[in-house]
Amino acid sequence: MQKGVIYPLQENEIVGLLSRLIIAKSINPPGKEEIAAQVLSDFFKTVGLKPTFDYVEKKRPNILCKVPGKSHEKSFLLTSHLDVVPPGDLSLWNHDPFEASVAEGKIYGRGACDAKGSVAAMAAALVALSAIADELNGDVLFLGVAGEEKGGVGSKKAITTELRADAAIVGEPTNLNIAIGQKGRLGIKIEVLAESSHPACSGENMNSITSMMKVVSFIENYLVQKMTVDSNESGFLVINGIHAGEPGVLSAPNKCSLDLSLWFPSEETHETAIENFDNYVKTLARRNNINLKIYYHKGASSYLIPETEHIVQLAGKIIKQVRGSEPEIQKSYASCDMYIFGSAGIPTIICGPGDLRMAHSANEYVQIEEVLTASRIYFEIARSFLQGN
Repeated sequence: MQKGVIYPLQENEIVGLLSRLIIAKSINPPGKEEIAAQVLSDFFKTVGLKPTFDYVEKKRPNILCKVPGKSHEKSFLLTSHLDVVPPGDLSLWNHDPFEASVAEGKIYGRGACDAKGSVAAMAAALVALSAIADELNGDVLFLGVAGEEKGGVGSKKAITTELRADAAIVGEPTNLNIAIGQKGRLGIKIEVLAESSHPACSGENMNSITSMMKVVSFIENYLVQKMTVDSNESGFLVINGIHAGEPGVLSAPNKCSLDLSLWFPSEETHETAIENFDNYVKTLARRNNINLKIYYHKGASSYLIPETEHIVQLAGKIIKQVRGSEPEIQKSYASCDMYIFGSAGIPTIICGPGDLRMAHSANEYVQIEEVLTASRIYFEIARSFLQGN
């Protein structure tokens, strides 16, 4: 195979598809995945494939495209998401986030890395596989989902249909390494309550903000004490917002609320994460006579697949053959839709082009060569899996 060619597509065709996907502003919220799904639909139809839409909500479809093999003994799933987060402050971007600018071997834009590089690579691999369908002992499925960035609604809808697969790759940025697990996520809201009083009388524990400052200081040490030193094995906390008081009101506020996100390791569950965090924070409250309430919202679940699973071993072998170096076997330090397919009984790994540190950032980009390599990897893994290798 010539460098720069993903049979039967040329490099410019794959880059062109990725560019059109970036230009399609499938921002979530509110969720406008239909325009990105239409880009893919048009692409598949040009080579005679027959994609279908399954709507999660109005203007928010999943897109499914199947390459039937010579038999239907097995099926292999390639999946990633169509939605992207908002671009944020445009003044921080050196390129228009929806222009798909190309410079120095990189393509820039919101979603280039997370995860339209994976989407384009998987779509190109599907087209390549359609050319050898009569060699495959099973079907290849491509699934582009809506709503991964907010609740995983598209993937959750997909597993309630007749979708079945014997293994799956979720396309997310891993620098083409293999993630066999992902963190779970908890949304946490802490409310500290205090008595209202005249500002001259706001002493100890009569100002909800000063009490919350103690809470924040305490939970900053939570992961340091509880988790391991290796950041990829540990969890992490992000403070998403804090609110107290009203403009023009001089009295100390009687309520201060703190919004947090807690990512916990793949070996933990929502229940153990809640129990551990709850006990930790309430210990502080008792010691310092702080009146607080804690509310939890269960986000993505954790997931871990054994390293000995066939799809893990096969992917490692193929990646080494294609790029010439062993991939790292790791656990993702974020969360995605992996757990949804895993919970449906589908052995699932994460693998995709791009660096996760680029995701959600200004000047997001993906290396074009890595997208092309990803497409070849997806092609070879699916082919080998369905030929019984």
